[in-house]
Amino acid sequence: MDPFLQELIGECRLEYVVLNEKLCIARASSNAAKYADVPDAVTKGADIREVFPEIVGAEDALKLIGKTKLGAWKIRNVSRVQGAPRLVFDISAMPSPTGDCVVLIIEDVTDRAALEQRLIQHSNETKLLLNVVAEAKKYYEGILEAMADALFVASPNGVVQTVNSAATRLLGQHKGELVGSSLDALMNTAPLLSFEESVRNIETTATSKELDAIPIAVSSSFIENDTRRHIIVVARDLREKKNTEAEIEKLRTQNLFLQEEIQSTHNFQDIIGKSPAIRKIFKQIEQVAATDSTVLLLGETGTGKELIAHAIHNLSKRSDNILVKVNCAALASALVESELFGHERGAFTGANARRVGRFEHANGGTLLLDEIGDLPLETQAKLLRVLQEQEFERVGGTESVKTNVRVIAATNKNMEEAVNTRTFREDLYFRINIFPIQIPPLRERREDVPLLVRYFIEKYTQRMNKKIEGVDKK
Repeated sequence: MDPFLQELIGECRLEYVVLNEKLCIARASSNAAKYADVPDAVTKGADIREVFPEIVGAEDALKLIGKTKLGAWKIRNVSRVQGAPRLVFDISAMPSPTGDCVVLIIEDVTDRAALEQRLIQHSNETKLLLNVVAEAKKYYEGILEAMADALFVASPNGVVQTVNSAATRLLGQHKGELVGSSLDALMNTAPLLSFEESVRNIETTATSKELDAIPIAVSSSFIENDTRRHIIVVARDLREKKNTEAEIEKLRTQNLFLQEEIQSTHNFQDIIGKSPAIRKIFKQIEQVAATDSTVLLLGETGTGKELIAHAIHNLSKRSDNILVKVNCAALASALVESELFGHERGAFTGANARRVGRFEHANGGTLLLDEIGDLPLETQAKLLRVLQEQEFERVGGTESVKTNVRVIAATNKNMEEAVNTRTFREDLYFRINIFPIQIPPLRERREDVPLLVRYFIEKYTQRMNKKIEGVDKK
């Protein structure tokens, strides 16, 4: 074999076997035998097919290579177990420079094969791990998507990195709109981000796409790995809870009003009298009851203004709804607005929850403003707006509340005098004085006294379980 080729093969740490035209061994490198199927058979003149059985079937190709000097034959990843470790090698064929023989080049690829096997193993393990991760991700994403509460994952400085579907429903925005935005822009999370530890159930508000304030309860926790820290915020929508609480409060208050009304009806089942003054009032009640006009009841204390208000309500188309009574003179001036219009949570010291006012409770029904002449001037201005626009704002609130209330006002004061002395607004007086009813005192309808006496005799006869014959005339 050419000395240069032999030296090159040696430098490349390859083994070789030179074959003659009969495919018998003419020469071999010193370590070629360790790759043979039968190592001891690697001797001059040995048939190569007995030494390397892998060549069987390739004889014609080897002879052709020797004649045409075309290197076009190779066997890859031949394996031998000659003890341990296992040998893996490639056999290539090439013509000799003189063209009278064929050279088999043996390249040891044991390390490469082992590396390839490890790569395949690692690849399979990686695929398996990726499948496990994908399944786990799918599983946990399914859990997060099934959550009724909104979930936000953000960086420590409050930039949203991902959200679940409940968060998009809560705020009315797509995931792409929320990711990258600031938590502070979405909700008041300053208390959350200032804590190093988890917090639970802090009530705040979130801002919807329409800039509506949504009451929420938020909890937060931190998770971190080797390089990153994240804040997890879970927000629970409190609108339904707040609405339920408000409805319960409304029903509770209505129940109190109804109990008062039942008690009032029990005490005064009817308006007693047949005098011309009472018959005039009956006619006025019939005239105004069927309308939604505001009524002003005028009369001294004890003349029965509340009875007249009940009669008007009971004969009106609002009789199926509630009649709510407010004694304006009995309310502290600081609490009048809250009592009439309600207040929001935190509107003033002690306002720990939203409170529904009398106008909201009376929605669809009738509101009796007794002793309206004692209302503070600043409250009179707000009352005027309600009568004109049928809407108001709770104390401490910004949201307008619509109402459909029929107002009956009552007073024992001289309203024209109050207007002249500027203790009552003239514009409000004209607004409530649409249908005035003057209720006379008993001294101006003395003919009703016997009827009233008989009524009370019957009433207390039943209550005291005694027989009362009558009352001395004088």
